[in-house]
Amino acid sequence: MAHSYRKSDTGTSYNRLDRVKKQIFGIIVITLWHLFPKRIEKIIGKQFFTPRRHRYSEEQLNFLKTGRSFDLKINEDTIKCWQWGHGPSIICIHGWNGIGLQFQSFIDAALNKQFSIIFFDAPAHGLSPGNTCSYFQMTDILRAFLKNHHRKPISGLIGHSFGAAAIINSISKEKLSIPVVLISPAIRLKQIVDAAFDQYGIPSRIYTKLIGEYEKKYGYSFTKDNPLELLDNNQSILIIHDLKDTVISYKDSEDVIHRFPDFKLLQTRNLGHKRILKELNTTHSAIDHISEFQNL
Repeated sequence: MAHSYRKSDTGTSYNRLDRVKKQIFGIIVITLWHLFPKRIEKIIGKQFFTPRRHRYSEEQLNFLKTGRSFDLKINEDTIKCWQWGHGPSIICIHGWNGIGLQFQSFIDAALNKQFSIIFFDAPAHGLSPGNTCSYFQMTDILRAFLKNHHRKPISGLIGHSFGAAAIINSISKEKLSIPVVLISPAIRLKQIVDAAFDQYGIPSRIYTKLIGEYEKKYGYSFTKDNPLELLDNNQSILIIHDLKDTVISYKDSEDVIHRFPDFKLLQTRNLGHKRILKELNTTHSAIDHISEFQNL
């Protein structure tokens, strides 16, 4: 007689199967790691630190030509950057698998408020060369802007997802108090990275070693520099997050607001993780938040 499962039984069975698969995969990975440590670390590192590179359309490439392009050399990375306008600068930082041009809808709103706007493609993203990228590299790029920006004063920062995390780390390290806008922010970045490695059954000793190598190379700590630990009540922060975001939970932002009631939270609906960047209310709310402090 065929065995019939209740819904809860089925879920339990799948969970057990997943656990068994992860355990078997973990054993295989550990075995191979002992035999070929460098090769296995390289394969896993490439898997987790190599983004999907965006293919620009001809229309997008033509639009980029309307801005002033320039390159930055940060550490070993060459960063492709673009700027529109001539006023005090707003810098926009995209997320994982993103590109600077995702902030195209912000340009007119910024120019109308007499700002200039700058965005860039992170290493291994868009038109910037490279094969890998990390939270630490993104932080170093932004800190270079903040420390050495010779064009115009920087009036504000806007970041999406992974890029929002880099903003939090950067302003904490540089001890700056400027208005920032965090859109769908990866505030619990360490927990997100831990969960990603765990989802694929990568043994903790391997990914801890991989992360440790990045920490040593760039001089940061995933634990101490987890964005959640760096937030400060003195920072002027607007968070914009969609209730239906399936990539980064809206609850993360809600929890931050409960902890830091002086922060502002703009809730959107049915825009998800990326379409939120094209919403005019997002665009104008972000620029207005920065403009308020410019006029003080």
